[in-house]
Amino acid sequence: MPEPDENSLVAYVDGELDAAMAREVERWLETSPAARNTVAKLRASAALVRAAFADAVHEPPPAGLVELLQTAAKRPRPARRYALPLAASIALAIGLGVGALAGVLGTRELAAPRTEAAAEMDRLLDNVAEYHRVYAREQRHMVEVSAAETPHLEDWLGRRMKGQLTIPDLTSQGLVFQGGRLLAFDGKPMAELIYKPADGLPVGLCIAFAVPGMKGAGTVQFGDLTVFHWVDNGYVYSVVGWANDRQIHAIADSVRAQLHL
Repeated sequence: MPEPDENSLVAYVDGELDAAMAREVERWLETSPAARNTVAKLRASAALVRAAFADAVHEPPPAGLVELLQTAAKRPRPARRYALPLAASIALAIGLGVGALAGVLGTRELAAPRTEAAAEMDRLLDNVAEYHRVYAREQRHMVEVSAAETPHLEDWLGRRMKGQLTIPDLTSQGLVFQGGRLLAFDGKPMAELIYKPADGLPVGLCIAFAVPGMKGAGTVQFGDLTVFHWVDNGYVYSVVGWANDRQIHAIADSVRAQLHL
């Protein structure tokens, strides 16, 4: 593909690209230090903005703001409105400061804040990272059912996930299957399969139910953990681990090839 422009990188960071386009961008990132640097800055900026607004939501609204919003809500709305995508608003936030950005947004309506499905995806990936951070460092209790009982594990987790589960063989990626466990997200089952390299920390493959509207694929960084996810046929698949982007993407490619995703 040609070199991705800034809009493509913004969409990639926001998880708005479909799986095929996301992989094309990732292949370009492997060969372009400048593009990798841009993506790293966008991700870092996104984390700063999210952290800033996370604190702000706990503060009481400024005097008169509620009245102002109620008045604005009663005004006739234009037929067409535009929203700033997350990564684009990041650039504004970094340039103006969060306080100035809040002032700008306070005087304009945004047509479409992040959808409920996108917010659910954020929460799901956060849970995937936290579950892996807790369980993958265990020794005796890393998994509920060991690799020695793979047929039972495929049957048990497959029934819980309402489908046929085939456990991918990732030995080509230097990973040995250890077993799996049943997790939960929003009251629904979520499966995690754990693999270990000969030297290093475990990698997980999580499978969860997607909610309507979840789409796309992308990579998200949670501190030192990397999560690459994609949506297929009603499920969200996530590869999570302390490996670098290139390793995580190679593992995901192997999973997708074996599961025909």
